[in-house]
Amino acid sequence: MQARSRQWLRVALLALALLVLSQAARGNNLPGVAPLFSDGGEVAPAASDVPVDGYLDLQHAQNLNRLRQMAQQCQRMPKAAGSEAAQGTWVLGLLYLHGKGVVADPSGAAAHFEMAWRCGYALASAGLAWCAIDGCGKGLSTDEALRWIDRMLRINPGRALYLRWILHQRLAPLAVKGQVSATHLNGFLLGAQPRQWLQQAVGLGDAQAANELGIEAFESDRLQDAFALFEAAAGVSEAARFNLGVAQARQQWLNLTGQPALQSPPRTAASAGQVNDILRLARRYHRGEGVPVNFPEAIRYYRAAAELGSPEARRMLSLIYARLLPDGRIDVEWMTQLARLPLAGVKGEPQRYLKRDPTPLYDLLPVFWRR
Repeated sequence: MQARSRQWLRVALLALALLVLSQAARGNNLPGVAPLFSDGGEVAPAASDVPVDGYLDLQHAQNLNRLRQMAQQCQRMPKAAGSEAAQGTWVLGLLYLHGKGVVADPSGAAAHFEMAWRCGYALASAGLAWCAIDGCGKGLSTDEALRWIDRMLRINPGRALYLRWILHQRLAPLAVKGQVSATHLNGFLLGAQPRQWLQQAVGLGDAQAANELGIEAFESDRLQDAFALFEAAAGVSEAARFNLGVAQARQQWLNLTGQPALQSPPRTAASAGQVNDILRLARRYHRGEGVPVNFPEAIRYYRAAAELGSPEARRMLSLIYARLLPDGRIDVEWMTQLARLPLAGVKGEPQRYLKRDPTPLYDLLPVFWRR
């Protein structure tokens, strides 16, 4: 009886496997497999991240196989492959460019961008423009970059202007060294208006350009401008979301060091003892010495000590706020690292960590592959 039950179980499992394989062959979505593309309201799925070791979970593996099938369609019949196949080929190129789900292969990315363009996917011109600027396994090609950027102006003018700005940034140092031909020097660099391009790109809603101008504003201590620019790009650019947190940390630091209490006259011995007691409480809750670790309580006592004039508490708070999570919450891992840092070693203002996305095309990669 048990042998017959085991046999029926094997038959049932085999039937289920055949059903799954048949659905995959028809290109249907398996249960729980995220779609390849979506509208502007794309939400990251609950699937696990794609680990660095190359292992793909079922959702990512199924998605990648479908993208490869689409690329094969584009390769076999570019004029008749269809818009979905063209878009899938473009996304596969982005995966190769950024090493998401596959081994990074810039040359392979360029080949897929070219294939997607031949299949009729107009935005593939962005990938071809970037590969002409960055090389993608070759060298910078100014003529190619300008040609593809001009085509992009009709498709995505904001990103086209941003890529034109990047091209200028790449060429300008070469011109100083005499490594740029006279044609490019006279035809592009001398008549360039890079800052105007960047501002126009921001006006057209380009997130990468907004992040770039936000970095410039932050480094010029124009925090309100930086906030506005990072916020404008944060919905699209992961780097902009991170930079917004850094700008908020900077504002916290300025607010803290600008409080009148910090400019108060030297403390008496009694007030100094009171401050030290509060600081010890902060450290106890921060490190869990005799009490459970309680980061919010530690921060509350650090704030109290800082308001009474403690430079150690003020510096510790500056470090805490320097590494907030993108959504503004306290980074628990960073707090744990700071707990081991002697207060005597906490010096000065926090360093400023600002980011740019890995490439100017990173935000064009579906959220499914960025998580």
